[in-house]
Amino acid sequence: MRIYRTSLGFILLALTSCSGCPGLSTPPDNTASVVVQTVSETQSSPLVTVYGVVHPSNTIEITFPSLVKIDQVTVHAGDTVALGAPLFKLSADGLNTQLAQLRAQKKEQEAILEKTRYILTNRDKLLQEGKIDQTQYAGLDTETKATEATVERIQTDISTLEQNLNNLSVTSPIAGQVIESRAAPGIQYAAKEIVMKIATMDPVTVVFPVSVDDAPGIAIGTPVTIKLTNVATEPFNSTIRYIGPTVNPDSKTFEVWASLPNPQGLLKANMRATVQYTSSVTHRVFIVPVSALSMREHDAVLFLVKGGVARHTTVTIREIKGTNAIVGSGVQPGDLVIVQGWERLQDGSPVDLRH
Repeated sequence: MRIYRTSLGFILLALTSCSGCPGLSTPPDNTASVVVQTVSETQSSPLVTVYGVVHPSNTIEITFPSLVKIDQVTVHAGDTVALGAPLFKLSADGLNTQLAQLRAQKKEQEAILEKTRYILTNRDKLLQEGKIDQTQYAGLDTETKATEATVERIQTDISTLEQNLNNLSVTSPIAGQVIESRAAPGIQYAAKEIVMKIATMDPVTVVFPVSVDDAPGIAIGTPVTIKLTNVATEPFNSTIRYIGPTVNPDSKTFEVWASLPNPQGLLKANMRATVQYTSSVTHRVFIVPVSALSMREHDAVLFLVKGGVARHTTVTIREIKGTNAIVGSGVQPGDLVIVQGWERLQDGSPVDLRH
């Protein structure tokens, strides 16, 4: 399953559209004039609020081991398909051409293999007669095995093509939803090129980040409450079913999964969700103004002032309280966070401070 990109996109989206803030100007030396506030700290609440994204519980990619051409397309992106439902039909013309080529390649490789095996069987005699040298003698085992593998691979491709020719209709290997389709009549697709993606959407998986500081406070089976953004449903009750083994070095978080039933297909991939759970531990957290936050590649980020320049920093949001955000990682008490004038900044931009 694709790794989450979680943030407060639905809360912070409007912040990124600001093209300039009243009263701020850029001095002639290209030093940006910015307004800053100091980061403070507090103690975390046992009730933790984080923000996650809905993902399919399983995704299948439809590909082929060799070049194929599509003749007819039955389903399109967004369609729901049953197990075994027809997806598209392959063109027989291209398959017949490839099959003839593969059979010719196999015949050629089998002739090479026959010769190689003869030399391998009689290599001592051939070496004494000077018909092969010591290097050829030593490499015969490897050469024979490589040629055998080539013949086996070609035979596998032939068998696949023969199966495709016997049934040109490609069917769905799972029940789910077509989330991506590149299939079009008359178009050829290279070996291993993704033609279609089908996802299992019942159940769905909600993926959300948890700060490393909160790691001791959760476990498999910890209850969570999930509210889907912009979906008129009651909050869902679920439990944590997976805790990721690796930590994101930028955000200092690891990913956690919870499942939700989706029998009517109301929940869609990439929907955003608010996830709440009660942690068994508390620790210090940091307070920053919401006005400092923006979205960069689906992550919540802000700019800190360090050494007279702006430094782009990824943060982990635990909760929004009025005009402030409770941040679990990415900042420290006393850091100067830019709350106005960050819109045109890049990492390393020189800044002129205004409190």
